Amino acid sequence: MPRLFVTTLGRGLLRSDNLGRSWTTEPGLPPTGRFYSLYASPGELLVGGEASAYRYSERAWSEMPLPPDGGSVWALTAFEGAILVAAGPGGLLRSADGGRSWERLELSLPAGTPEPHPPRITALLPNPSVSHEVWAAVAVGGVFASTDGGRSWSPANDGIPSLDVHALAWSSGGVLLAATPAGVAIWRSARWVDGQFDPADRYCRGLASRPDDPGALYCGFGGEPPGRRGGVAVSTDGGRSWRASPLPDDAGGVIWSVATAADMPGLVLACSLSGHVYVSLDRAATWRHVLSTEAESRAVACLSE
Repeated sequence: MPRLFVTTLGRGLLRSDNLGRSWTTEPGLPPTGRFYSLYASPGELLVGGEASAYRYSERAWSEMPLPPDGGSVWALTAFEGAILVAAGPGGLLRSADGGRSWERLELSLPAGTPEPHPPRITALLPNPSVSHEVWAAVAVGGVFASTDGGRSWSPANDGIPSLDVHALAWSSGGVLLAATPAGVAIWRSARWVDGQFDPADRYCRGLASRPDDPGALYCGFGGEPPGRRGGVAVSTDGGRSWRASPLPDDAGGVIWSVATAADMPGLVLACSLSGHVYVSLDRAATWRHVLSTEAESRAVACLSE
């Protein structure tokens, strides 16, 4: 059975070992920590906080000390023996030794890109089918691709409906999707095309695929953040069309993050920015409200041991 995790800003990392029926503060991390991001793979969990990052591996936690001038860790990932961390406005770090040492990488916005606020990397996503390829989403910067493990980057924004990109996901059928304030875009033939997003609120923030179904995807959305409305949209055709899956109550804001589990195909986990947490065991057909964190929440993850 997968373990469920929810980050909070000020109440640490919350964990459930029974599909959301009860929750505890993860004892291996600071109990009042402010955590922003999660990355899960079988037996491994990465957690990003305030100028800090942690790794759970081989059933133990360890801190990965970051350079002293790092900011909040908005995104992180691990692939091919490397760890990438996006910390602070525009900062990108790479470790090849499990987080003991770091090299700084450069991801620069093209000249003329509008910057209404300092750009930050909101998602890091390796291509599971192509060695050394990794993609990044940048708030107010668009999407970037690297073919050398993150050491160099090129923009990939042809046709994108908005440069304010909040999340990326690969469908299990090999399709790349991006969440924007204008809905969900699909990467097709080296350009972006819009999916048909039926819900009236189109501010999309979280994305997750279902490992057992190449066409199934989930999107957290709502009104402008923090917003008073939030929901989860479901696609069964690889992101070409989306419909809302009603939640049992008011989410209190945008659904900020969604996650699935490889070892439990029906499981979907979602949280709103305001800290309401939902679990579905039937592929988002129905939901249970399982937790109110009483703190802002930015990320969820399902960890399979």
